[in-house]
Amino acid sequence: MKGIIKTIEWHSNYLDELRKISIFEPVGFHKDSVYDLIVTTDDQCYAIAQILQDSIIKSTIKPVLIIGIHDREAKPVDTILKGYEFSFRAREMIGAEYWTKENFELHRDSAVLKLIRGRNEKYKKWVALEVIDFLKLNYNLSDNANWTLGGFSNGGAVVANICCSYPGVFANIISMSPCGSDFDEFDFSKTQSKFYVCAGLIEWPIYLRSLKLAKLLSKNNVSFKHKTYFKGHSYAMWMKFYKITLIEIYKK
Repeated sequence: MKGIIKTIEWHSNYLDELRKISIFEPVGFHKDSVYDLIVTTDDQCYAIAQILQDSIIKSTIKPVLIIGIHDREAKPVDTILKGYEFSFRAREMIGAEYWTKENFELHRDSAVLKLIRGRNEKYKKWVALEVIDFLKLNYNLSDNANWTLGGFSNGGAVVANICCSYPGVFANIISMSPCGSDFDEFDFSKTQSKFYVCAGLIEWPIYLRSLKLAKLLSKNNVSFKHKTYFKGHSYAMWMKFYKITLIEIYKK
């Protein structure tokens, strides 16, 4: 790593628990300089820094701050779940409130409900409001016309959702293999963001979902690009698309 990555933890007012983000400061970082902003779900700070840092050093793209939003880590309070399996990532990113037969009896437990319900709305506020406010207080950021939010899989769905709920925050949305959410529930009518969407033909149901997203974007006159790969639900595909798209967005 040729820049610096810092991991910071604080108590989120919206999620009411300790949460982490990672921040990449590029080579030559200076506290008084102004920086564009890339925010990623699933803490892709290190991975994105690795694929962009040489282009930053060679001055082929602008210096950027790269933010990785960490997924939730286990908390002491989770003992109230009594060993049952819950995907907090799914609940936060796609709002999954379903109950399986293995944990259905907990759906009336008030302590459990307080812990797990409303995660999607709280997560969106954490990313779009709380994390952004923290960055504004601690860094000189460019106009948000140069800010990007990206994610894959469930993260590919939540970034589109955040764009709809908080349409004035991020100018670019990278949504890769978006799954889990019903895009008909999203209101794209107010967003001015440009979308970059990709999916693989081998992940066919998710590929169809990406086409549905593209159709809704077109219907609402939202600018977008859609890329098809002959891949499955592939991390390598997502990293390739991240690199191509971010270099396009931030090239000098």
